[in-house]
Amino acid sequence: MSTDAPDDGGLFAAHDESLTPDERAREEGRRAVDAAILRMARAAGTPVRQRPIFADSTLTTADTEPLAGIGFALLLADSARQRVDRYIKRAREDGAGWREIGKALRLQQAAGERDGDLGAEAFEYAAGPPAQRLDRMWFGWKCPSCLGTITDYGPCGGHPDDCEHGHAGNCQRRAAAVTAYQAQWADEE
Repeated sequence: MSTDAPDDGGLFAAHDESLTPDERAREEGRRAVDAAILRMARAAGTPVRQRPIFADSTLTTADTEPLAGIGFALLLADSARQRVDRYIKRAREDGAGWREIGKALRLQQAAGERDGDLGAEAFEYAAGPPAQRLDRMWFGWKCPSCLGTITDYGPCGGHPDDCEHGHAGNCQRRAAAVTAYQAQWADEE
């Protein structure tokens, strides 16, 4: 049994061909969110009614009550954010740097507006605000090389042992990071 969504076929096919891959992905996401909200409304026993697609239209679409829809959309946004966090953890585990993650998060504009570093922007997004004003921000993940639980303090630019705590002493990933760090300093001397 396929888990793929059915193709909408002819109605949107010509329109979809004129879109960029990112635009097609965004449109597919919008359709998925609309369908998920209707499924959530039905599961919760919230009425689903036909509503005009815009004020004077005779065309209608299935929709839930607006206040309930707000709640369902927020639940989806929370679920999507949790999924983003999971993918960030996987990216760190796979060896992606914070700068690469920043590009995937599309934070280039935010980094530019704040004259900030793209990697730092990504780390701040992933770590979230500190619980207390003076708390140090961190992001946790599991190192696939040593299976250590890593407390990642972001792209601090210092020695790898200062940026990532939790690697085992014989961790190959940590050793590679330390070697790269030492080579960087040797090149500058």
